[in-house]
Amino acid sequence: MNFKRSQTVTFFQNIVGCRDPDRWDSYLSKVLSATVHPNDTTMLQAAISMDAIDLYYKGLISLAEALTGIQANRFSWSIIKLYYSVYFFTRSSLLSHGHVIFRCAKYILYKFSHIPTIRDIPGKNDHEVVLNYQIHNFASSDILQSNMIANINSYLWVKEARNVTNYKSAKFSDPLPHDLFKGSLDLLIKCSFDELLSIYARDKYNYCFQEDHAILALPVKRLLHTRQDLVNAGLNIKLESDQYNHIAKMLPEILLILTEP
Repeated sequence: MNFKRSQTVTFFQNIVGCRDPDRWDSYLSKVLSATVHPNDTTMLQAAISMDAIDLYYKGLISLAEALTGIQANRFSWSIIKLYYSVYFFTRSSLLSHGHVIFRCAKYILYKFSHIPTIRDIPGKNDHEVVLNYQIHNFASSDILQSNMIANINSYLWVKEARNVTNYKSAKFSDPLPHDLFKGSLDLLIKCSFDELLSIYARDKYNYCFQEDHAILALPVKRLLHTRQDLVNAGLNIKLESDQYNHIAKMLPEILLILTEP
């Protein structure tokens, strides 16, 4: 199956001499001892930037499809896609800060800084590794971890919402809304869907920690934080015209405006 690999993985495959991606895992020792030559740092930085933008777009697509689904009473798959948007946005933000996570037999962390480091990190899958890394390394600076949702870390809470919906529940609730949307639907009695998202976007970090609002409010806030992270890193977040046109058909106008460069 042909697919586009991440630019950072391709970069490291090249510097350790891996010409056959199917044998990538056998290069673990070379990856862990790899040194990025100063002449290659610009190329690595470009690879990190491209991956960050690609993940940002994945997050936008996931969020846009979730919001479209909610308006069509497709609540269950929307919960799953809302979780994925948080995951993709979080991973994009990590890259914008120079924290590169990839897999080569084990999960590898490369920190792009004036003193770069490379090491393996524990974890069973991409989602566990990325979210645990965010939780443990950005707890004091990530305002989305400044409170908990139902006594659970916000990232773990939205991940568990996905797990309950997709794996643990006997059936999807559709067309009836899941209880997680109760607060949002109560607000929608008095406002439009665009107005609801505007409330969440401009909220002073109250709704994103309330159990009957967080499933929508948290991804909206994560989107805005990731957008700002990318801008602060000097990355061009302007989408290709075909990507923008595709997103514009699904993403409510208020979020489209808030995410424009």
